[in-house]
Amino acid sequence: TKHGRPAVLTLGGADGGTITFLAGFGGRVTVEEIEPPPVRRSDDDAPVPPFKFDLPSRGYDLVLLWEWADFFSKESLPELGLELARISRPGATLLLLSRSSFDGEVDRPMRYKIHDEETVSREPLSGDSRRRFVHATRTLELALKRFSISGIHLQRDQTREILAVRNA
Repeated sequence: TKHGRPAVLTLGGADGGTITFLAGFGGRVTVEEIEPPPVRRSDDDAPVPPFKFDLPSRGYDLVLLWEWADFFSKESLPELGLELARISRPGATLLLLSRSSFDGEVDRPMRYKIHDEETVSREPLSGDSRRRFVHATRTLELALKRFSISGIHLQRDQTREILAVRNA
């Protein structure tokens, strides 16, 4: 890119092998933890502050969100989409994974491990389980309104891969 080495952001944690793999393509890799906003249970609950990443604007050429959108409520997804657009450079690529079905209400977020160009595995992160939401594909598309969706693929395990490009 005109910015030198591509800036890669992996959200929600990454292992050393994934960082090494991504850096092997010449990328400058940043790993950032993510904490979805609390879910408002009623109008009487205190207002939830807007969701914001503590990351620079237009700082990344590739953003790997993995399954983290599933831990945002439908109400907070638009804020996530705006923040993803804010931190992505125009023309940046976003990879978002999302479960299209899930048995249960809570789950532990997953860490994805890239082993090589053909092998990716997932393992639960340590810590407490969180509420997982199953979002309609259209809901995810609307949250990513500042991106052009390049493709949506449904895997056999009901994981959707959404590939998008940040609009100018």
